Amino acid sequence: MLIKNNDALVDMDGLANVVTVGGDLRVRKNPALTSLAGLQGVATVGGDLTIQDNTSLCQTDVEAWAASIEVGGTVTVSDNTGDCP
Repeated sequence: MLIKNNDALVDMDGLANVVTVGGDLRVRKNPALTSLAGLQGVATVGGDLTIQDNTSLCQTDVEAWAASIEVGGTVTVSDNTGDCP
């Protein structure tokens, strides 16, 4: 699943019922994205997890979420430079 270059995306609420991503999950370059709250139901990503270059997303929050799930591949979490509460 690739979620990339969406200037209007502010949240992931539309994915609230997703529990497993069978392959890769990549969330990159979504400048208005402020929260991964809609992904809270995800327990497993079968492939790689990349959350990178989302300028309104708090890096600490992303790291905590990534650490809470099972990932079958590589985890890359970087350059999410939004304000952290």
